[in-house]
Amino acid sequence: MRRALVIGVLASLLSMLTAAPASAERPEVSPPESVEFDELFSAGFPCTFPMGAHLEGKQGAILFEDRAILTSPGLSATLTNLESGSTVALIIPGAFHDTILSDTRIQTKAVGRSILFGFFDGQPGMFLTMGKIVFQWDVTDPLSFDVIESESPGTMIDVCEMLAD
Repeated sequence: MRRALVIGVLASLLSMLTAAPASAERPEVSPPESVEFDELFSAGFPCTFPMGAHLEGKQGAILFEDRAILTSPGLSATLTNLESGSTVALIIPGAFHDTILSDTRIQTKAVGRSILFGFFDGQPGMFLTMGKIVFQWDVTDPLSFDVIESESPGTMIDVCEMLAD
């Protein structure tokens, strides 16, 4: 679920860092493929309550030598607070544009509607992102994000808060 929620960012970028460099003219293209699975999260991460998640749709990638575009056409997530039964269904067909900054540092521009979860300013959380959100992260700590830019109408909506009722 973690890899899917961040649209394969870690796996794709780790393969970019370890694979032979691709030609600048010919990126490696992974056409969108169907995905569907369920995942459970314990209380405490990313929310204070246990949560179930069901993800389905498609995911694909275009990998260049120093960057990647990760897509999720038609992707949706149904998230459930397992204590209260509160459920939210989200359509998240956004894309991630990743740029390698160093051997371990990545800058990601999330565009459209996506879900991010991890540690933001040291605090666990899960957010629905809309618009353009730019953040950096380190492959040695892939769930810790530093949000550096949020452009209008870029917003981050707290999914844990949505499910807390």
